[in-house]
Amino acid sequence: MKKKAIFFLSLFASLSLFAGITVYTPSLVAPKDGADYQPPNVLLDWNPVAGTLDLHYDIQISTSADFTDPIQLTTTLSSINTSELLFDTQYFWRVRATDQTGSSSWSVPRSFKTVDVVELSKPKKNGTDIVPNISLEWDKSNEVTGITYFDVEVDHVNTFNSPGYHRYLIPYVDGSNTYQLEDLYFGQDHFWRVRAIHSKDTTAWSETWKFTTLEAFELKRPKNNAVDQNPNQELIWDEIDGIDAYLYQIDLDPDFTLAKTYETIEDRANADKLHFGEKYYWRVMGYHALDSTEWTDVFNFTTINQVVLVSPADGTTGQSIFPTFQWESITGINSYCLEIDDTPDFSTDPIHKSIDAVTTSKVTYELPGPSLDSAVTYYWRVCALHEYDSTGWGSAWSFRVIATGMDDPALLATSIRISPNPGNGLFSLELSSDATGTVHLTIMDLVGQQMKSFDWDLNQGMNKRTLDVQEFPSGIYMLRMQKDNAVVTRKLVVQK
Repeated sequence: MKKKAIFFLSLFASLSLFAGITVYTPSLVAPKDGADYQPPNVLLDWNPVAGTLDLHYDIQISTSADFTDPIQLTTTLSSINTSELLFDTQYFWRVRATDQTGSSSWSVPRSFKTVDVVELSKPKKNGTDIVPNISLEWDKSNEVTGITYFDVEVDHVNTFNSPGYHRYLIPYVDGSNTYQLEDLYFGQDHFWRVRAIHSKDTTAWSETWKFTTLEAFELKRPKNNAVDQNPNQELIWDEIDGIDAYLYQIDLDPDFTLAKTYETIEDRANADKLHFGEKYYWRVMGYHALDSTEWTDVFNFTTINQVVLVSPADGTTGQSIFPTFQWESITGINSYCLEIDDTPDFSTDPIHKSIDAVTTSKVTYELPGPSLDSAVTYYWRVCALHEYDSTGWGSAWSFRVIATGMDDPALLATSIRISPNPGNGLFSLELSSDATGTVHLTIMDLVGQQMKSFDWDLNQGMNKRTLDVQEFPSGIYMLRMQKDNAVVTRKLVVQK
């Protein structure tokens, strides 16, 4: 009797304990009430509630607000993904919590609407100059998930019934909302649209977008009408994704009547050994396996025809007797020619000629000898050469040499006479001096090699002597006269 009493007391206590527990109604979190463009596997989310260990949630989804014939789902979590809901459909949903003590009330229902059509992203609507390898993209801002595949149509007409029609079924994986098109025809309109499909439904077709592939592309460098371009000019144009190779022409004829055509896979090419001072015309086209672009607009450029001199600057004085000449480099050539003379028209043989290879961006040449004469105006000019052409000389620049000690009256250039010059090798030297002294004379050829040297003792007044170089072959030589620090150089011309 005592055991029965204890049992009923325990049962009463347990019932009293459970009777005091209330299962609260969950509150819905997402999607927001009235949300649209929801995927067919939309995530339904709510706030969890307290309960016993066997607490779970019942979910109802229906196309009617009174939940007639609803979809029934159950989970122990506080969220759940739907599966293959119908597209373009308004759904109502609600949740309740249930455990061994009972069920809560149903939550306040919410509604959402599933995606109706896929939204296109790229290339932009009515885009032009689109490359032949282009990626179609859709739903970049709000990706449609929970589908089996995307259905993509592309055609040259918006009715999608031409011989150029293509259809692509793209199995859905995360991030598969793109499709790469390749080898599209150039200068062609392309229409495209997309829809989403799963086993229970299909969206309507998206809006139809159009884009037009490029017909031709643009040249970059050299700019149209550029001047003073190098003879190994680099031609650069737009790089186009989806072009297999480029064809280019460069010619003196703007109509390219007999022009050669060259091919490259790069977006640039070198035009080598162009003639100097000529206007060249150039254009480019591209192609892939199915089509080719039109020729680009024709650009022209003119090649350089003069070397730009730097120093000695025109008209300067005080230059060294062994001056350094400098000019701006021209790429694509083999060498330069330098001439120095004491006549502005270089009517006689120049007193110095040199050909130097291109070595620096600003080319310099140091005069090796013989030294130049003081108080004489010299002229210099430079040309550039390659195998097939040379630049013009351009304008010559002038300069004067002032050597240290040239105020010595015994070696003023105006006090020296050489006659006859040109001569057969027997010359008369006359030098007027205000003081006695010794002058050292050196005769050199044009490359600075010493041919003869001797001393001349001067008296005050006019000094005369004969200079015999009849053994020298015909040519130009330099007579260098030095007294202390004063130096004068004069030209000797031997003609036989």
